[in-house]
Amino acid sequence: MSLPAADRARERWSRLAGSPVGFPGPGDVGVVVSPESSLCPPGWSGMAELDGAIVAVVPRPDLVDGVRTRLRALLGDGAGLSRLAVGEVLGPAELAYLDETDFRPAGVEVERLPSGHGDVEALLASVPEADGLLPQWRARPAASRRVAAALGFRRHGEQLSVRDLAAAIV
Repeated sequence: MSLPAADRARERWSRLAGSPVGFPGPGDVGVVVSPESSLCPPGWSGMAELDGAIVAVVPRPDLVDGVRTRLRALLGDGAGLSRLAVGEVLGPAELAYLDETDFRPAGVEVERLPSGHGDVEALLASVPEADGLLPQWRARPAASRRVAAALGFRRHGEQLSVRDLAAAIV
């Protein structure tokens, strides 16, 4: 049996960081230096919050301590990553994931194909094995978030990228 979607999402975001980092426990923050991370554009700082824990990447070592302190304070206040939105940002986008048992086809008929079906095999062959398949919904507009919820996606956090994070941590 595969891991729940939220656990697979934490693994995926940790890999996207580009430097060894695991998701910490709820209320904590993991910060690594990774200027070429896939979590955000090159040279930017990026972060993903899932279920009350944050993984963040920064482009320079001098940002690590200040970012960790500021993000822990935000978690302690119950504030979202959008509180860091200064200067040029991408996001925040809500992150929602779907476990197979939670899917609701929302009034349309959905054909389930057996795992050995040719179309399923073709889809799996098009995805590198290390990537796997993880139903994810990233959304900002409320209407899009409502569609995700109607389909059974559950909100687990948010993602934000900031060009000049140094200005956000003062």
